[in-house]
Amino acid sequence: MNTKEMFPNGFHSWHETHYNFVETITLGIDNNDAMVLEIQEASGHAGLFQLALKLTNEFEQTYKGVAWGEELDWWDTIDAFYKAKKSQFHRTGAY
Repeated sequence: MNTKEMFPNGFHSWHETHYNFVETITLGIDNNDAMVLEIQEASGHAGLFQLALKLTNEFEQTYKGVAWGEELDWWDTIDAFYKAKKSQFHRTGAY
């Protein structure tokens, strides 16, 4: 896998997105986010690491090439993306 495939919007974008998801997951522990707590209970921190990685990679691929601020607001989009993933988790039990 080459760098462009790993980081479709560049490393800086991937890094910011990953940090945001790690922060959201961490806050989810304190705020009793059911998805986060269920994954932590089932798979420990390794499950949370995988959740952050999966969310980051999927978000970056889904929004490949988006000009944030021009086309979409990054904060609103990442929040909506996370909420959609939580909803999917509660429907299917998978993340």
